[in-house]
Amino acid sequence: MIDGPILSVLETNDGFKWIVDSKGLWRWDSQSLKSVSFENKQSDTPSPQIQATFVTKSGEVWVGTQQGLYRLNQEKLQLNAYEESLLSDVSILNLNITSIANNKIFTFASDRSLFIFNDKTKKLSGFELPDRARIHALHVDSKHQLWVGSGQGLFQFPLVDIVSSGVEHSPLRVEVGSYKKPRISSILSTASGYLVVGTADKGLFVQNEDAPFRQLAMGTSTLPWLFTMSEIKPDLLLLGTFGQGLIEVNINTHETRQFSHNPLQPSSLADDNIWSTFADSKGLVWIGAGHTLNIFDANNQSIINIFGGANIDKSLSYRKVHAVQSHHGELFVGSGNAGIEILSPVNGKIEQLWETSENPVETLHVAKNGDVYASSNFASVELDSATKQALPLAVSTRHPSTFTTAFLSTETSLWLGGTDGLWVQHNAIEKQIEFADSIAERRIASLAIDENRLWIGTWQGLVKGDIQIGETIDLATNYIAHPILKQQYISSLFVDDNGYLWVGTGSAGLFVKPTYADWTQIESISGLPGNNIAAIAGESEDHIWVSTTQGIAAINRHSFAVSWAVAAPSVVNAPYAPSAATITNENDIVFGGINGLTIIDSDNFTFSKPPVPVVLTDITLVHHDDTIESLGQAATDLTFPPLTKRITFEFAALDYLTPEHTHYRYRVIGLDGNWIQANAEQRLAVITMPQPGDYTLQIEYSYDGVTWEKNALHRKLLVMPAWYQTALAKFVAILCLCVAVYIGHLLGVKHHRHRQAFLKKLVNARTTELSIANKQLSEQAAALKEASLTDPLTGLHNRRYLTQHIERDIALVQRYYANCDQRYTEPKNHYDILFFVIDLDHFKNINDTYGHQAGDKVLVETQKRLKRIFRETDYLIRWGGEEFLVVVHNTPREEACVLAERAVDIVGSIEFQLSEETRKHVTCSIGYAAYPLSQQHYDIFDWQTTIGLADTALYGAKNNCRNTWMGLTSIPPSTDRKALEKVAKVPSSIFTYAQVQQPNSAKL
Repeated sequence: MIDGPILSVLETNDGFKWIVDSKGLWRWDSQSLKSVSFENKQSDTPSPQIQATFVTKSGEVWVGTQQGLYRLNQEKLQLNAYEESLLSDVSILNLNITSIANNKIFTFASDRSLFIFNDKTKKLSGFELPDRARIHALHVDSKHQLWVGSGQGLFQFPLVDIVSSGVEHSPLRVEVGSYKKPRISSILSTASGYLVVGTADKGLFVQNEDAPFRQLAMGTSTLPWLFTMSEIKPDLLLLGTFGQGLIEVNINTHETRQFSHNPLQPSSLADDNIWSTFADSKGLVWIGAGHTLNIFDANNQSIINIFGGANIDKSLSYRKVHAVQSHHGELFVGSGNAGIEILSPVNGKIEQLWETSENPVETLHVAKNGDVYASSNFASVELDSATKQALPLAVSTRHPSTFTTAFLSTETSLWLGGTDGLWVQHNAIEKQIEFADSIAERRIASLAIDENRLWIGTWQGLVKGDIQIGETIDLATNYIAHPILKQQYISSLFVDDNGYLWVGTGSAGLFVKPTYADWTQIESISGLPGNNIAAIAGESEDHIWVSTTQGIAAINRHSFAVSWAVAAPSVVNAPYAPSAATITNENDIVFGGINGLTIIDSDNFTFSKPPVPVVLTDITLVHHDDTIESLGQAATDLTFPPLTKRITFEFAALDYLTPEHTHYRYRVIGLDGNWIQANAEQRLAVITMPQPGDYTLQIEYSYDGVTWEKNALHRKLLVMPAWYQTALAKFVAILCLCVAVYIGHLLGVKHHRHRQAFLKKLVNARTTELSIANKQLSEQAAALKEASLTDPLTGLHNRRYLTQHIERDIALVQRYYANCDQRYTEPKNHYDILFFVIDLDHFKNINDTYGHQAGDKVLVETQKRLKRIFRETDYLIRWGGEEFLVVVHNTPREEACVLAERAVDIVGSIEFQLSEETRKHVTCSIGYAAYPLSQQHYDIFDWQTTIGLADTALYGAKNNCRNTWMGLTSIPPSTDRKALEKVAKVPSSIFTYAQVQQPNSAKL
């Protein structure tokens, strides 16, 4: 939304920032920009062009335009014309406001004219400088002296005398150094009383008290055009130039630093043309560089970034850092595409090692004796501490061309890990470590040691190895059976001074294992900047320092509280490399990443953030008639009109460095009082259909979503009642209602008594009718239900009856077998269910020869004979056509053959009466199966499958000359589950596995 150069940045007492660009004035609340409009501006006319701004000590914002002076109404985000009749024709290019003897005095300048306006007397005085000099800067010092910077030098006005006497004074020209007419571009007073003057081509000048101006060295080859100045710390100036970026100057020590745009450095200035600089009340420095706004935290001097590949002498040669280690005050850095660079904090880059590595050095380890171990994609080497020569590193049969992902050294041992497993060099012993058979993952990602325990981070899970040293060295290894850790890539390991083990993972954050406590997980919801842990640098200042893909965090090793050490916009080196983390002897924390090194001075690092104000940025009402009204920014308690449908509050914590990491919660006391969570993208509190009354809106913010800052926003709200919601209106309404109820009661009693007798008679008659009808409906419903479950020919149950009752029986059997499994007892067969499928032999011939009526007689007679064999508790079901299904409960599977034999006999032993003249023998074949057929895998076959197996046995009986039976009673325990799953798909294969029962000789 910002368009063109950033002309100025302002701050009001409530913490809002106000930004001026070519489009006008904007309010910035750390989350969103909102434009400021001009009062009474017509849509078809252009807005006045803002040319100058000023903020008074009381927080008023004033704006100078080519059409006069405007004052900002913050609540409405509106610029209101000031003294329009006097000032509308003045084009204000420079502006200053001060208070003298309770009079507000405006000093402003057009191109070549100076004006002084007294707000109390409404007197406007005009001045011209000698030679009609063009005015570039205005400044009023603490003694109320007006300083005017022009193209013809510096001029002084006694502002107090002009205001008090009303007498116009001629300007006094002041020599600046040895120059009488330098072009003055900017003026300011420091907190210690220095008057500082910046010029367009003569440099910087300083005056103390009444002493002459002295020129300060700029540290540049050519004197820059000083366009803007700010005091960012006592007597420390930040100078904005045109074409030469920023220059930092210390007035007392004369030390200077220059900052300029470097396309190879991500955090450098966006542009070398500096239009504005501003130091706010929190120590943030705002820089309008070209068309971009840069923010610099002047309070944070404990973090520096060293960028590689920036063509800076003695600095890193390459941008990307893959690995870094510290030794005796020097940093060993694996960067770029090959080799190791050694950096000294005093001398910068001092040496290059292993330049012939051909591939990036991604793993580095410096032993206590100074030996350096390094590995690239196709080589592992040892660099001798004396000669710095790279020697191929071979351990036992491990070839030096193998990539090493982790090194670990002790006084007697060197441990190496890679995708080929774990290797050790212990004194004269070199060998590969064999893991326990239970550990499937052998690819090593990280290593750490704790006394006689070696911690091994693999590509999937954490392994603990107890070191055993005898004639040789071995590890007794076992997995850490943590449900999350065993699935994670273990990127980094560290053991702190307390013996706590810290484990970095690829996607689940950080885990810590105190000596006598369970694992604690620290992740993004705990405040960690991302769950992908790149590296753990170590321990300093009672904190563990870790890098993630999104930043750097310090975790308190006692409370496990998370502090963001490096977050946006300082995260210029992310993502950080997995092996690029170390701590120097001076307690500097070093991480390497995509653009170079991030170094943190932990001794001077501040873990707590200063509090920031929580403000309402907008309030929107939806009235009872659905019209919408914006109240803007409200700084006081609020009163809302009656019948408001919805109130929406937009809010923000004015944290301008890391606003995206801010968590919010709000509640409305008097409504429900429960906290409602919100994030940086959803900063809205909504009250729907509020009832008349008093409420309190509370808004809090947090950086981790756990610890909430104390400086919450409290805002009193009052919703006014409509006329009929007032106490008097309610009282009158209640009184009228009581009178109406009483009169209605009297009339109702009379009418009630009259109707009572009539209704009683009517109810009695109707009750009798309903009783008769209900009885008939109940009888019909019972008959319909029985009919739906009964075969109309045989009177037996049908398939629907079976589906409604069998699941309960199956569940009882399943529960019994499950209990046996849990108690390790052998199940008893008297809980079994037996499924018999009975089919009349050659029944089609009876229908074809004697007719379907004869066939029906056979079916009816068959059910009568079967009822003599089976119990009433068994299910006797007409299964379809000439088939019957019998479900027998609580009968051992060994007795199934007896029932089958009896059924065959009773059906085939006596002739069936087909007609008066015709009698005929009819036989049947039976197949049966026990449930569960496999007592070891009792859940493998459901009841439908078991009936299918019984049907398969029936076909076996049919194929055995009919008039016989065949049954399946069990499956041997040795049969595996896969075979049974095959049987479920192909029932005919059951004979391969099941024990089959059949008579000794089939009946013909």
